[in-house]
Amino acid sequence: MPWNVEPSIRPLLRTEGIFVGEWRCPGEARAWATEVTSSIELELPVSGMHLRAFRGQRWIVDPSRILAHRAGEEYLMASPSGRPQRSTILRLKEDVLEELGPCPHSASFPIPASLALLHGRLLTCPDAFEFEESALALVAQILRHARGHIGPDRISGTLPAVTRRLAARLEEVLALRYSERWTLSELARACGTTAFHSSRVFRAVTGVTLHRRLNQLRLRAGLYQLKAMEGDLASLALSLGYSSHSHFTFAFRKEYGRSPAAWLQEVR
Repeated sequence: MPWNVEPSIRPLLRTEGIFVGEWRCPGEARAWATEVTSSIELELPVSGMHLRAFRGQRWIVDPSRILAHRAGEEYLMASPSGRPQRSTILRLKEDVLEELGPCPHSASFPIPASLALLHGRLLTCPDAFEFEESALALVAQILRHARGHIGPDRISGTLPAVTRRLAARLEEVLALRYSERWTLSELARACGTTAFHSSRVFRAVTGVTLHRRLNQLRLRAGLYQLKAMEGDLASLALSLGYSSHSHFTFAFRKEYGRSPAAWLQEVR
């Protein structure tokens, strides 16, 4: 059975069991529209953000997240920012899942540093054989992570709706504007609340601090841009919202266990 590939997706790998493609949106604001998955699908955003509504849940889709959908699922998608977007799309056939393990329920969950590194390596694979092997290894690790993920997203469903809405607003502002040099008070004001309340609510709903989420967004974006910006890491650091090259390097090493220079050596 052939893969159903939309015009907006550039195929990178197409075998009987797995499809890998690069989805790009050139940058246009878009109201809510219905989408339907044609197969089991994992999406790993690389840049940009959009909103997704699925079975009463509202997801913010950005490079700090992974999305999983089963085949034939319908969801709503909107792009409020009008900025360019890019994602890696992995689609699977059922027989591949029989080897790798069952697909988790459809969900949006954080991508840990270890999986972000695997994704980054996949994006830099020059050899077709290595690319296919890396793609399968990435899928296996995503499925293992997803099955073990205890979503603060699920736990947050017991919190008041007004609390969840504020956390979602804070997350959306960070996803759209993570490159800005925020203070906590400025972020809280942008969301119509106080620094203390925003910090407490966000951690209660997501399980992480606002600073941690901001750093995750910057560092996932930085990881995926690093090879293209290899000759000008100072400009990359400033474009991500860091005060200097050394600030970015410190945060990168703390998150990924190696410096940007060491990572570039690994993927050469």
